[in-house]
Amino acid sequence: MSAAMRAEALNYLGDCCFFGHGLPEDAAAAVACYTAALAVDLKLRRGERLPEGVAWAHYSLGWCRLRGVGCAPNEREAVRHFRVASNHAEASFALATCCERGVGMDA
Repeated sequence: MSAAMRAEALNYLGDCCFFGHGLPEDAAAAVACYTAALAVDLKLRRGERLPEGVAWAHYSLGWCRLRGVGCAPNEREAVRHFRVASNHAEASFALATCCERGVGMDA
């Protein structure tokens, strides 16, 4: 299984934990899965797009960090995740919303 496929599988497992699909709802386990998806060694070349599973994991982890769901809230860390996955539509929108509201940004 390729690294991109492992990352996507971990992201899906995180979603199953978060939403309770086939498993009990567990936001902390979801955060652990999203974090593990980001730890997969992808060896991307400069300028390459993130694989879909990795981009979703960044968005989902950013959402959890922003709201403190399954982890301690950290607006700066949330914005960092949204920035990394800014080629992903939902992450881009979340980043724009944070910028507009000054959430996780320097004054």
